[in-house]
Amino acid sequence: MRRRRIVSAALVGGLVVVAGGRVMASPRGTVGMAVDYQTGDYGSGQTTDAWAVTLTASFRPTDRWVLDVSVPYLYQSASTTTTTAGGMRFDVSSDGRTSSSTMGPGHREPGAGNVATVTDSQSGLGDVVVGVGYTLIEEGDDLPQLSVSSAVKIPTADEEKNLGTGEWDLEVGLALAKIVGDWDVFASGRYVFQGESEAFGLKDFAVLEAGLGRFVGEAAEVWASTAWASAPSEFSDPSAEVRLGIDFGLPSGLGLGGYLSKGLTDGAPDYGAGVSASVAF
Repeated sequence: MRRRRIVSAALVGGLVVVAGGRVMASPRGTVGMAVDYQTGDYGSGQTTDAWAVTLTASFRPTDRWVLDVSVPYLYQSASTTTTTAGGMRFDVSSDGRTSSSTMGPGHREPGAGNVATVTDSQSGLGDVVVGVGYTLIEEGDDLPQLSVSSAVKIPTADEEKNLGTGEWDLEVGLALAKIVGDWDVFASGRYVFQGESEAFGLKDFAVLEAGLGRFVGEAAEVWASTAWASAPSEFSDPSAEVRLGIDFGLPSGLGLGGYLSKGLTDGAPDYGAGVSASVAF
């Protein structure tokens, strides 16, 4: 049976990766959970270990429309970083911030910014994200699937713990996907409009991603992707990383997945890993 891509933006932990998400049919609804781990210093000089446990749910009222929501619970060993729209995590330490606007990339300006460094571990509810997607063009023999999406980040995370920025964000995105024999080619782009915050130095940013997958048998897909994002803050660096993963989509509706990631710039986590499970109905 021909597999069909289910496009959903999982806005938790690192750059969004659209790879995987294959099932044997197009379900009307999906519920799932993902566990993500990241470690890195994000250019701050202090390593932070971060975990995110995210509950997700999506519903397809029609074949072209999809509605989804994600609710994360976050833990980070030292809150020199924060999570914001698009799953971006960036340096907010007040004792050493990257300021490309005043000193150029890679230079640290002591005392810049207004966000206090929280050196002890913190945990709590992250930012809830509600999204909607629409398939403009359904995949055919000669055409790729073309989808557009939009999402709103609700500022439910505690900004005093540096778990979030406390601002509402809006993002819009475009995704392409095409199956060519046993190969899966995909790419996406998103633009995030952030709320205003002088303390965090927030600014709008873009995320681009592309990857290639290979089907193994009837239920598995091995994939690799690379992603880049412009700096989400005046005090942070652009982010780039690569990911390698595998997804399983079973006829019963059960989906399983996992990935490993490696950061390529100071703005990205040094390493990451994640697992996910979902049930379609």
